[in-house]
Amino acid sequence: MCIRRTAIFTDGSAIGNPGPGGWGAVVLQGKARWEMSGAHPWTTISEMELVAAVQALRSLPDHARVELQSDSKYLINGMRVFGWQRQSWRNRRGNQLQHRELWSELIALNAKLHVRWKWIKGHNGHLDQTRADTLAYEAARTLWGTTESRSLTLAKASYLCRRRITNGFNCRSELVV
Repeated sequence: MCIRRTAIFTDGSAIGNPGPGGWGAVVLQGKARWEMSGAHPWTTISEMELVAAVQALRSLPDHARVELQSDSKYLINGMRVFGWQRQSWRNRRGNQLQHRELWSELIALNAKLHVRWKWIKGHNGHLDQTRADTLAYEAARTLWGTTESRSLTLAKASYLCRRRITNGFNCRSELVV
């Protein structure tokens, strides 16, 4: 059985950071290509970068060979360099790591798949990376100006964050042939 390598390009976006955010992913496997995106009313760019990787990797079967490319050094270095569990889930400054549930899922997906994490310079004219960036921004724009995003308070943001973790992220997926 021949296992094909899958290429994934991901990006995250947030308007206001924090604010309405979106994530996008372009997945290429042989001649097949699909795009994924989603949005959240109150988030950060860093969180959306992680969500993009999680959602794209979730879409693949176990033991898939993957090259995930992102312009987020936060994501790529986090998966290639830092051992979050060995550091008691703390960053270099000794503070509790943000988005631990997403990092935990990425670590589990990394163990289940064969992932090569590669940093790619953003806004450098790479077509698939540019498309992931566009998907993320367009997803964030769908929530920009909504009553919910304009009137969001920090207390409400905390509630949405807890709700999001238990219910998952909104996701849209399209097959492009």
